[in-house]
Amino acid sequence: MEDNMMKTVKEIVKRERQKRRRRVGIMIVLIALCAAAIFFGTKAYHNYKEEEFFKSVKEKEIKVTPKSITHKQTDIFTQSYQKETDDQLKALKKGKNYTFNKPLIVWNAYGTYTTSLYYYAKNDRASYAVCTVEANEAGASPYKRTLKSVSGKKYVTTHEYQIKGFVPGAKNKITMQFFNEDGRAVGKTHFYVTAPKDDVIPAILKKNTGTSKAKMSDGLFCLFGHDKADVSNIYLYDNNGVSRGRMPLNKYRTDRFLFIKGQLVYSYDYNKIAFTNCIGKVTRTIDIGNYQFHHDFRYDKKHDKIICLVNNLDKDTIEDTIVQVDIKTGKTSMLFDCEKILPLMRKLAIQRKGGRNTYGGTELDWIHINSFDFLDDGNSLVLSSREQSSILKIKNIYTKPELDYVIHRGTIYNGTDIAKYQLKREGDFVANAGQHMITVEYDDSLPEGQYYLYMFNNNYGKATSIPTFDWSMYPNVGNFKSGTSYYSKFLVDEKTRTYKLAQQFSLPYSAIVSSVQHLGGNIPFSSGMSKTFGEYDKDGKLIKSFEYEADKYSYRVMKYEF
Repeated sequence: MEDNMMKTVKEIVKRERQKRRRRVGIMIVLIALCAAAIFFGTKAYHNYKEEEFFKSVKEKEIKVTPKSITHKQTDIFTQSYQKETDDQLKALKKGKNYTFNKPLIVWNAYGTYTTSLYYYAKNDRASYAVCTVEANEAGASPYKRTLKSVSGKKYVTTHEYQIKGFVPGAKNKITMQFFNEDGRAVGKTHFYVTAPKDDVIPAILKKNTGTSKAKMSDGLFCLFGHDKADVSNIYLYDNNGVSRGRMPLNKYRTDRFLFIKGQLVYSYDYNKIAFTNCIGKVTRTIDIGNYQFHHDFRYDKKHDKIICLVNNLDKDTIEDTIVQVDIKTGKTSMLFDCEKILPLMRKLAIQRKGGRNTYGGTELDWIHINSFDFLDDGNSLVLSSREQSSILKIKNIYTKPELDYVIHRGTIYNGTDIAKYQLKREGDFVANAGQHMITVEYDDSLPEGQYYLYMFNNNYGKATSIPTFDWSMYPNVGNFKSGTSYYSKFLVDEKTRTYKLAQQFSLPYSAIVSSVQHLGGNIPFSSGMSKTFGEYDKDGKLIKSFEYEADKYSYRVMKYEF
């Protein structure tokens, strides 16, 4: 009987345990269901609120009053000038809450772009900014850009920018749009400012529309070296030929812009280089020492160096020296001297009548290198010699520079050891004479060893240091006042040691200076002595051109997407 009672007790205990387990299980399920309901309910509510927020983001007009920075220092490229700006911006921000609806706006805060605004605002939603500058009454084309942050990050909560491209003396509309990682707008505003009038900027005297229906490439035309070197400004124009302000320099012109590790880099004096960040602040300068810039410089990314055409002030010749500027250390050193590569041509050259070069000095301008570009082997470049109407490839530039080939139509190398380096010309076409802006272009469809060289072929026939130059090899070559210039594109084949014409079309004539480039499928150009710049399509049909005010010319006009 006791055994039966124990058995019964055990069964009762077992059933009670099972009931408790079921109750606990049910409670766990209920708790989980409640937690899920709370979670999904909260998420749904959050999503609802988010959708309500995004729906509420409408473009709003805001009122702004741009501030100004005052300076005791006058040289914008000095640390003291930049510090004056930093200190005043810090004071303007102190204790203030600047938002999309109430941003801090300052005219040309760091002095590097006359018609620019410094923009500062904060928002707790990380986003990137898209800015559009319009001045419809001035006939300007819309200038739209995704702005870059100081941190280099795309999505930020602190928005600090330099807004470029305002039309001087006009009412400008600035539209700011901010987008999150999902591409949804978290803020939209627009405001109006009237940029200061600027009578220094050269006027556009005439606008020409060509036969091409192609769309102009994106960007701003940048006019370098207006009326020779000592007019120290870079002038910017849009696709309608409307001025978009200027960038001041100290003395000597700059010849191009470089984009290095998020910085805009350019020369601002005879021997000085400036680095500016995305808010226009000068972050660094480099002095290249006892050299002076002329004509061109480029960035060699592989070696992290700026290669520059310079005059060596210790020499009795000019425009024949190439130096390298190490970005990391800031040190400048000789890359090579053309006199050591072409010693015979230097020896045969004579000074022009009167004993002075075209700049008024007594130094001999025997080769007049005016542009260059790198080849993809990382150790070679091509040079354009105006004086010799030649294109020269120099190899082993970082180890033992030596001549690799020459493209030249004439006879100046006949009877010299240079003649064996000349590439064979295939076909009959207008030869390069006094050319500028030599540029290398690779094409994946070409076999190994082939590439294109394109240039502004001035087609100008004069070489004052080479009186025996036989110009009969250049039919219809131009003189200083009249002729026909060309966009010329050659196909070079290093394996067969040949070159031939790939494309050529006429350009407004300029005996000297001038430029061409490839951008957005089009061909922006400038003809210095015609005082003209503009753009052709890929087939050589004019889209638009603009004639500008000048006593002499501009050295070069290039187009950039800032």
